[in-house]
Amino acid sequence: MDQLGFNDDLNVVATNGNTIYQFEWDLARPPTLTAKYTLIPNSYVNQIFVDYNFVIASVESVIND
Repeated sequence: MDQLGFNDDLNVVATNGNTIYQFEWDLARPPTLTAKYTLIPNSYVNQIFVDYNFVIASVESVIND
């Protein structure tokens, strides 16, 4: 169902520090986890960019010897 150029699904990307989660959500179903990206420990996500094909994350990490 398209209305005014918008479709009825949503692509959601969230982070909790060192993991990035990607969900697809539409009107007919609850959110579905489609991808999970695990970063190295002590990572900090600065920004996340998302489109229909890619998730791009700007990340800082501290590596201890």
